[in-house]
Amino acid sequence: MNCLTTLTKFSFSILILAASLASSVTAQAQIKNESSVLAGHLTRAGNKGMKELSDAQLRDLCEQGYSNAYFMYAGARARTISCSTGAITYKSLGLKSAKQIIAQVGSNIQDGRRTFVHCYNGAHASGLVAALALRQFCGYSEDQAFNYWNSKLGGYPLQPANVRAVRATLRNFVSDASLELSSEAQATLCR
Repeated sequence: MNCLTTLTKFSFSILILAASLASSVTAQAQIKNESSVLAGHLTRAGNKGMKELSDAQLRDLCEQGYSNAYFMYAGARARTISCSTGAITYKSLGLKSAKQIIAQVGSNIQDGRRTFVHCYNGAHASGLVAALALRQFCGYSEDQAFNYWNSKLGGYPLQPANVRAVRATLRNFVSDASLELSSEAQATLCR
């Protein structure tokens, strides 16, 4: 009977380990429509079926060199996750905080770190932050930034009022002179 009990406990431990590994793989597979901007210093994406990134997803991003991650809607639990390469700070910030995110992207560029921005589908809100970053760091015009944003929608529909709001946000964006990149940095990051 001791042998059977030990075998049962061992089998149960194997099942728990398998479930844990499957959960981690599933969490990482949830990220979708990932797109690199600014030569990898900024990544925009969506998180299928989930509002906020899991600790496993954040740890994976941290291991990849990301130091900041932002959810573009309210409701995500703010936290810092440690990993072997440092730590990643996660916050919920809406589009009204886009300037704050752009400033963090600029700081991370200077420090050789990466920023991850996500929304539900990796198209609308995270795409707008990426378009604003291209305006700030690469000198994109309103039309260039809008065309970038529009080309990355991936078929996700928008109401005309939302498209007008995106246009207005891009039109009204004012670059921060303190975040301007050198022409050498632009040549590397804005290709």
